[in-house]
Amino acid sequence: MNKHAYKFEGMMPILPTAITAAYDIDYDGEKRLIDYCLKCGARAIGHLAWASEFAKLSVGQRNAITEVLVQHTAKRVPVFVGVSAPSISISLEYVK
Repeated sequence: MNKHAYKFEGMMPILPTAITAAYDIDYDGEKRLIDYCLKCGARAIGHLAWASEFAKLSVGQRNAITEVLVQHTAKRVPVFVGVSAPSISISLEYVK
Protein backbone atom coordinates (compact mmCIF):
# COMPACT_ATOMS: atom_id res chain seq x y z
CA MET A 1 0.00 0.00 0.00
CA ASN A 2 1.18 3.52 -0.78
CA LYS A 3 2.57 5.08 2.42
CA HIS A 4 0.35 8.13 1.80
CA ALA A 5 -2.82 6.14 1.18
CA TYR A 6 -5.38 5.86 3.96
CA LYS A 7 -7.79 3.03 4.52
CA PHE A 8 -11.20 4.59 4.92
CA GLU A 9 -12.97 2.78 7.72
CA GLY A 10 -14.48 3.67 11.05
CA MET A 11 -16.07 6.91 12.21
CA MET A 12 -15.13 9.96 10.11
CA PRO A 13 -17.55 12.72 11.16
CA ILE A 14 -18.11 16.01 9.40
CA LEU A 15 -18.31 18.67 12.09
CA PRO A 16 -21.07 21.24 12.34
CA THR A 17 -20.03 24.86 12.70
CA ALA A 18 -20.32 25.85 16.36
CA ILE A 19 -22.03 29.23 16.76
CA THR A 20 -22.24 31.51 19.81
CA ALA A 21 -25.43 33.15 21.05
CA ALA A 22 -24.21 36.31 19.26
CA TYR A 23 -23.99 34.36 15.94
CA ASP A 24 -20.20 34.36 15.85
CA ILE A 25 -18.17 31.23 15.23
CA ASP A 26 -17.40 29.52 18.53
CA TYR A 27 -13.80 28.40 18.00
CA ASP A 28 -13.58 26.97 21.51
CA GLY A 29 -16.75 25.02 20.70
CA GLU A 30 -15.06 23.72 17.56
CA LYS A 31 -12.19 22.45 19.69
CA ARG A 32 -14.63 20.74 22.07
CA LEU A 33 -16.30 19.04 19.09
CA ILE A 34 -12.92 17.83 17.84
CA ASP A 35 -12.01 16.52 21.30
CA TYR A 36 -15.37 14.74 21.58
CA CYS A 37 -14.91 13.06 18.18
CA LEU A 38 -11.39 11.94 19.10
CA LYS A 39 -12.60 10.64 22.47
CA CYS A 40 -15.28 8.62 20.67
CA GLY A 41 -12.74 7.03 18.33
CA ALA A 42 -12.92 9.10 15.15
CA ARG A 43 -10.45 7.84 12.54
CA ALA A 44 -10.56 11.15 10.60
CA ILE A 45 -12.44 14.43 10.99
CA GLY A 46 -13.94 16.60 8.29
CA HIS A 47 -15.36 20.09 8.09
CA LEU A 48 -16.87 22.58 5.67
CA ALA A 49 -19.16 20.07 4.02
CA TRP A 50 -22.95 19.83 3.92
CA ALA A 51 -23.22 19.38 7.70
CA SER A 52 -21.11 22.48 8.36
CA GLU A 53 -23.11 25.48 7.09
CA PHE A 54 -20.15 26.23 4.82
CA ALA A 55 -22.18 28.31 2.36
CA LYS A 56 -22.84 30.94 5.01
CA LEU A 57 -19.19 31.47 5.95
CA SER A 58 -16.75 34.05 4.66
CA VAL A 59 -13.42 33.05 3.19
CA GLY A 60 -11.74 34.27 6.38
CA GLN A 61 -14.06 32.19 8.54
CA ARG A 62 -13.47 29.11 6.38
CA ASN A 63 -9.72 29.61 6.70
CA ALA A 64 -9.95 30.10 10.47
CA ILE A 65 -12.05 26.95 10.94
CA THR A 66 -9.63 24.96 8.81
CA GLU A 67 -6.71 26.24 10.85
CA VAL A 68 -8.43 25.32 14.13
CA LEU A 69 -9.19 21.84 12.78
CA VAL A 70 -5.66 21.17 11.59
CA GLN A 71 -3.94 22.63 14.66
CA HIS A 72 -6.24 21.09 17.24
CA THR A 73 -6.15 17.58 15.78
CA ALA A 74 -2.35 17.92 15.88
CA LYS A 75 -1.87 15.06 13.38
CA ARG A 76 -3.67 12.60 15.66
CA VAL A 77 -6.03 11.75 12.79
CA PRO A 78 -6.26 12.82 9.15
CA VAL A 79 -8.50 15.79 8.40
CA PHE A 80 -10.50 16.53 5.28
CA VAL A 81 -12.02 19.86 4.30
CA GLY A 82 -14.75 20.55 1.78
CA VAL A 83 -14.15 23.08 -0.98
CA SER A 84 -17.67 23.33 -2.43
CA ALA A 85 -18.40 26.75 -3.91
CA PRO A 86 -20.62 28.42 -6.53
CA SER A 87 -17.87 28.11 -9.15
CA ILE A 88 -14.84 26.01 -9.98
CA SER A 89 -12.56 29.04 -9.70
CA ILE A 90 -13.74 29.74 -6.15
CA SER A 91 -13.35 26.05 -5.22
CA LEU A 92 -9.77 26.18 -6.51
CA GLU A 93 -9.10 29.23 -4.32
CA TYR A 94 -10.39 27.26 -1.32
CA VAL A 95 -8.05 24.41 -2.20
CA LYS A 96 -5.07 26.77 -2.05
